[in-house]
Amino acid sequence: MATEKQEGGRGRLAFRIALILLLLVGVGFGLGVADTSGELAGAGRIALWFLVLSLVGFLVIRLVAAFARSPKKGAFSLLTALLVLLVVEGACQVSHRLLLRSHRDYRLSVSPLPLELTPKQREILHRWTDGRKNYLEHSSSLGWDLVPEGFKEDGKFTTNTIGARGPTENTRDRTPGVERVVCCGDSFTYCAEVADQDAWPYLASRRSDGREYINLGVSAYGLTQSYLRYQERGVPLDPDIVLIGFMTENIRRSVNAYRPFVSPNTSVPLTKPYSGLNEEGRLVIHPPAIRSLEGYRVLLEDTSPELRRLAEVDYYGSDLLRRSPSFSGTANLFRYLEDRHGMYRQLHVALLDRYPPGSSRLRRDDYRKGELPLEAVTQLFQQFAAEVESNGARPLIVIFPKESDLKAWKSRRNRRHQSLIDNLAESGLEFIEVTDWIFEHFGESFDESALFQNRHYTPEVNAVVADRIHRLLEAGGPSKPPPPIAIAQTR
Repeated sequence: MATEKQEGGRGRLAFRIALILLLLVGVGFGLGVADTSGELAGAGRIALWFLVLSLVGFLVIRLVAAFARSPKKGAFSLLTALLVLLVVEGACQVSHRLLLRSHRDYRLSVSPLPLELTPKQREILHRWTDGRKNYLEHSSSLGWDLVPEGFKEDGKFTTNTIGARGPTENTRDRTPGVERVVCCGDSFTYCAEVADQDAWPYLASRRSDGREYINLGVSAYGLTQSYLRYQERGVPLDPDIVLIGFMTENIRRSVNAYRPFVSPNTSVPLTKPYSGLNEEGRLVIHPPAIRSLEGYRVLLEDTSPELRRLAEVDYYGSDLLRRSPSFSGTANLFRYLEDRHGMYRQLHVALLDRYPPGSSRLRRDDYRKGELPLEAVTQLFQQFAAEVESNGARPLIVIFPKESDLKAWKSRRNRRHQSLIDNLAESGLEFIEVTDWIFEHFGESFDESALFQNRHYTPEVNAVVADRIHRLLEAGGPSKPPPPIAIAQTR
């Protein structure tokens, strides 16, 4: 009998050891397929969820078996389990309350959107409403714009008389024999963090006597604003070529109505024009929700209802507005972990090919087929390019990768924005993917962080972009097909 008990005990011990080893193998597998941004890839998430659910099922079976063998021991096991759960819940309640006070990401995961302005945002809005400006100004149609003949940081950033960046004076009048290239886009076209002389449009101009580049990029812009600024400032310049710059992260800006909902620490806490789709799935461009400085004075005085109004029309803000914390600290912590790492979300997508109801839009893949940001941005590119062509110019889209894009391409040859590339190619639009140029120039062994300063390209990378765009246009010209290595094009 003792031998049987010993063998049974050894068997249970071996089973538990095997279960623990299986769990460790699953965790190792999940971490092994983790992507470079630190989130678990799809296969790893599914494996971990499978193992977690298997472990829960095993514990339930063991508890039922314990009751069947001995009700007294089963009751003791149940009480022990309940006591453990109470201790865990108490610890999670304490953690929940501490995180609510100190961790903004946690608050956004488990609590409704805070309907308040930060002290910094109030200071910035007071400066705008008081009329103090030296580089940016309010725009009723664009949200904000560059001040003509403006300056910033002791002359490091300047604008000329037409509101274009750089020390070169441009006029609407064309110089005979000189091709004009207008560059529209966000901070990667504007070239934030570097001096005027290190911006790639300026460098490209210096490489050619027969072509001038006019930099109409503006920091913090989305594609919707770039398109509307082209209409206001680019069309009167009568360009031959329009370069449409787009940094991959900015897919969100194009459908976002109030910038702090996606960039809480922004220095431009203003509303802006944004894109959406109507009931027929067609592109709609909405004007800024606040179109006057008086409207921002109202926001400063009556903050909570005004922010609620803005959230209700914002793609991401409306989602954040609906969140509410659970009474359980454990449930709140699990919600935060799920919100950050998306194990259930990923499993739901893998099995049902759609996101679960109530999943955070800020945590979704905006480049997933069928998601509003991808569909709206695709149609916006199509409309932008069509208007450029109708005005007699050649549109050329320039896609700028951020640091994590370069890491993902180096490690797994994966492009998060591949669906956008596919859509542009299917639409017959010409585009450049700057990732290819960076790898061709720096090789495979470069350190991604060395190519960025404060999340924007260094002067060296801007010089590569300027050189390759110059060589591209020299080889192809505005009406000739460009070299296939630099352009993905299907017509």
